[in-house]
Amino acid sequence: MDGYLLLVQPAAWLAWGLLFIIFFSAKRRQFKIAFFTFFMLVIYSATAGPLGANAIINLLEVNQSDEHSCQNIDESTPLVILAGGMSGLTSDPEAVEKLHLDSFRRAMMGVRLAEQRQNAIAYFTGGSRGPVSEALLMSKVALKFGLSADRIRIEQASNNTYESAVNMGKLLKVTDENNLFLVTSALHMSRAKKVFEAQGLNVCAVPTDSQYLPVKFSFFALLPQVTALKKTTDAMHELLGKLAYKAQGYY
Repeated sequence: MDGYLLLVQPAAWLAWGLLFIIFFSAKRRQFKIAFFTFFMLVIYSATAGPLGANAIINLLEVNQSDEHSCQNIDESTPLVILAGGMSGLTSDPEAVEKLHLDSFRRAMMGVRLAEQRQNAIAYFTGGSRGPVSEALLMSKVALKFGLSADRIRIEQASNNTYESAVNMGKLLKVTDENNLFLVTSALHMSRAKKVFEAQGLNVCAVPTDSQYLPVKFSFFALLPQVTALKKTTDAMHELLGKLAYKAQGYY
């Protein structure tokens, strides 16, 4: 029954509307309109259906570390965890519930890496637009899950990935450190890695919170869904971000 509820969710309404126009136009022999509407329906289903959305996401995500970049990494190599967004602003330094799921997952991956590498320092970076930064809130999550305060550093002057790369590059070079583990979402990793490498750093990628799911071809795999549309939206945001960073010479 749950599968059939997808037929009446808002994301599917446009598809039904386009189908109605196709049949109505064909019935009235307005074949140009019918053909154009059919083309729009195909595009919409390809980008808002699970099959197409996951295919697009899979093209952009980085799902594993590059062994070549990680071969010289040792136990004391610093961990750099990028902020992943928060809901609104807050002046409460304990309001970890404001963090987006991406930020929380990245913080947890930072904790996991730190548990495996007892000599590594964890740097949380980014999110300086409000009174309390995302980096600070992510560090609070790490503290709550057992990472000791003496192994945590916060870089909260950065507003975006490029600024995080520049600021972290300066911080690490002060300590003569050129290697780092970089923790961010699988979708964001390609752009982030290139920006950090442009600062002369050797990056071992640690992608997390992958959105990709394998989907078999079926009617419901083509039916527009809200979750699939969000994946396509996230993918387009990342693609535009990569183009903008490239155009600005950030890598």
